[in-house]
Amino acid sequence: MFFQFHPLAIEDCVTPSSLPKIEDYDDYLFIVTHGVDFTRTEKFNTAELDLFLGKDYFGHVSPHLLEIRA
Repeated sequence: MFFQFHPLAIEDCVTPSSLPKIEDYDDYLFIVTHGVDFTRTEKFNTAELDLFLGKDYFGHVSPHLLEIRA
């Protein structure tokens, strides 16, 4: 299966956001949400999770999984 996600959704995956959102594209939903980051023990912190939800698939991007090279 070949995914053709909208360039703005891809940009949102590599750019941190402090606000949650849902974008409704033709074939999928793109969701930016935040969950508790349990790796931080000294204070409460959240981590961004970007989700792609289609009719027959579910995908996610987590910032600690991205390796971005200039």
